[in-house]
Amino acid sequence: MVSKDTKTIKLCDFGSAIQLSETELMKTEHLVSPFYRPPEVILGIYPLDGGVDVWSAAATLFELYVGKFMFAGTTNNQLIELMIQMKGRIPSRMLKNSIHAGTHFNTETGHFKR
Repeated sequence: MVSKDTKTIKLCDFGSAIQLSETELMKTEHLVSPFYRPPEVILGIYPLDGGVDVWSAAATLFELYVGKFMFAGTTNNQLIELMIQMKGRIPSRMLKNSIHAGTHFNTETGHFKR
């Protein structure tokens, strides 16, 4: 929804909405719809914060402006690969704090698993 003065936009999808305090209880890498899923969710970096909503909002705005998904992967591994192609390597500090890093990266070398 856009306000009459066009200065405010409100986007909402309450299909999987939860309080930030509940994210510790819902440790799943499928918390957000795939095309809007931030790397913190895929990698399992907890506790989550408002940054996941900013990521999803940016992906939505990109889609509205361009007419296609920013990250159109169908699996978490494809999503991570697309993110790396656009943004560069995932910072090592994120991988160290991740509970799912081994699913997507060689934990010894830090290389992405294709």
